[in-house]
Amino acid sequence: MPVGLGQLTNLQTLSAFYVHSGSPSRHSDSGGLQELGGLNKLRGRLAIQNLGHGKGVALECKAANLKEKQHLSTLFIWWKEVGLDDANNSDEASLEGLEPHPNLKRLSLEYYQGSRLPSWLLLLTNLVSFRLRKCTKCQYLPTLSQLPSLKNLILWSLEAMEYISEDGDSNEFSSSSTVQTPFFPSLEFIGLYDCPNFKGWWRRRKVDSSVELNSNSDNSVEITEHHLLPSFPRLSHLRIWYCHMLTSIEWIHNCKSLQVLEIRECSSLTSLPEGMHRLTSLQKLTIKDCPILLQRYNRDTGKDWAKIAHIPELHL
Repeated sequence: MPVGLGQLTNLQTLSAFYVHSGSPSRHSDSGGLQELGGLNKLRGRLAIQNLGHGKGVALECKAANLKEKQHLSTLFIWWKEVGLDDANNSDEASLEGLEPHPNLKRLSLEYYQGSRLPSWLLLLTNLVSFRLRKCTKCQYLPTLSQLPSLKNLILWSLEAMEYISEDGDSNEFSSSSTVQTPFFPSLEFIGLYDCPNFKGWWRRRKVDSSVELNSNSDNSVEITEHHLLPSFPRLSHLRIWYCHMLTSIEWIHNCKSLQVLEIRECSSLTSLPEGMHRLTSLQKLTIKDCPILLQRYNRDTGKDWAKIAHIPELHL
């Protein structure tokens, strides 16, 4: 972007800001992210493209002063597709510096090479849509269920991610056997695409034996993701494509608002939830290129065909 752009302090529309690579001397007529610093009247959509992975990027990101841009509703941040060997820590520091105003409604990150997401993500209480794409080193997500306005969650090509929730002390689980924890109160759509190591929503964990499950000798019990599950009260559409390590989706068995379930090329998935009959709103089920599932739920020969026969629209 041109040097001097930052002087246009009344500017309201800037749909894209392209970050030049290389040293400033190579682009003497191009301004860095600091040009955004005083443009606090920007509104609508802003895409920051070609962000570098080097260690010197973090200070420039903070100088963009996105936190003061209260009128921005949509923010796309795209790093360079090819990162550096030490990109992990550098990208995490850079993203910390790009904290937006809490008014933000849509956030998309692409080619981010950090292993964790910043803590400020949980401050975005107005966030409606969140997308991660090609963030190949991202292993850990914060407790996204704390985002009260989130309606759409898309996780795409996260090669290092095994579980969406890693926190063994998470408040997502309730010790009460009769009251379920409020969970993703607004979430309507989940898209999981090409996450080759994704195994489930929650990692296997230990909880206190007071939950009245069979106790081990160390006064704790191990539970998997299908025990004490919170529900997704408004989830209506779930799409899972190309997740070859996924073996179970029991975590959806309480999703009474689910209307559409699409599963494609999940070669290790062995069964649908035991409680399919509890998904009373389910209108459409699609299963494609999942050999184990297709054999099990085949209309003519599948041993569990009866468990899905009631669904109005089936694509197998």
